[in-house]
Amino acid sequence: MAKNSTVTTVAAGNDALASWALAVKASVEAAFADKKMHTQAYGSPLTFDLDNGSIQYSALTGSPQLVISNDEIGRPFTLIFKQDATGSRAPTWFSGIKWAFNVTPAFSTNANAYDVFTFIPLAAGSSYLGFAGGLGHA
Repeated sequence: MAKNSTVTTVAAGNDALASWALAVKASVEAAFADKKMHTQAYGSPLTFDLDNGSIQYSALTGSPQLVISNDEIGRPFTLIFKQDATGSRAPTWFSGIKWAFNVTPAFSTNANAYDVFTFIPLAAGSSYLGFAGGLGHA
C-alpha cells in the first residue's frame, strides 16, 4: 500500500485534536472498507463496481452479462454467486479472462447453489487470471 499524507486545516476556534482524529478515523475506515462483502443487486447486465470492495455477492435470478468496473492491476477480487430456487442460471463472463488450461468453468445449475470465483487483473479492464474457488456449494 502506498504511503499517503494528509493535510488537515483547522478553522480558528475549532479543536485541532478532534479534527485530526476525524481525519485519521476516515483514513483507517477507508483502508479496511475493502475487506467487507458487498451485495450487488441483480440486474442485467450485472455490474460489479470494485470501488465497493474486493468481495462481491449476487443472487442470480436470471442469466445476465457480467461487467466489471473500477478494477486495478494486481488487486484481486472475488465474486460469489448464488442460484435462486429455480437454478440453471448461466451468466456470461466479462471478456479477457484467462482460465486454467483455457477451460471456462460452468456455473452450478442446482437450485440455491453457491459458486465462488477469484480474479487477478493483469491489465485494468481487459485481462484477468480467473480461478474457480468453489463450485456448487449447497
